[in-house]
Amino acid sequence: MIASGWFLASGCENTEQQRVPSPNGRFELVIFERNCGATTDFSTQVSLVDRGAKLIDRPGNAYVSEDRADLEVSWTADTLATIHSPAGVEGELQASHVDGVALHLRQGPSN
Repeated sequence: MIASGWFLASGCENTEQQRVPSPNGRFELVIFERNCGATTDFSTQVSLVDRGAKLIDRPGNAYVSEDRADLEVSWTADTLATIHSPAGVEGELQASHVDGVALHLRQGPSN
């Protein structure tokens, strides 16, 4: 588990929780907590990045939740990933595909 945080130009802080590499090692799904100060709550988000790339100063490009959540991510193939969100967590995919990777959202109890 990676535990690093930094303040970005927007005044937000991203704290990485986990990086999960794709089977071919080209990409990583990064689960992170985003904090933009006293007027907003912490949120849990996911970005798809090139392996080893830093997060950029914006919300997750794959998934954004307005809640703190224990998310899980998994890869089915080099270009297919699933984000699992627990029941009751408000969140949504930001795109169905990012950099050629198809993203799926599964909500509810873990199997």
